Amino acid sequence: MSIKHKIMENMTLSCYYEDLGKAQVNFRKKVQEECGVSLATASRWVNGKIIPRKSDREKIAGIVGRPVEELWPKLKEVQEA
Repeated sequence: MSIKHKIMENMTLSCYYEDLGKAQVNFRKKVQEECGVSLATASRWVNGKIIPRKSDREKIAGIVGRPVEELWPKLKEVQEA
């Protein structure tokens, strides 16, 4: 089932990215351009290898159309601990 056909509830950034299929390349480029980072950095972010700084998390959340807390739920857990 594609991302267009399911409810995007509690979907992390890496899950969202995985569901994009062929659109992954365009999404990485959009993140790269909007955040002003290298393609390698954008790839690390969308694959969940590293967490971007707050300002970039907000930009990515805007691109995806989901709240920051949903895209990076573990970050919220760490902040609350």
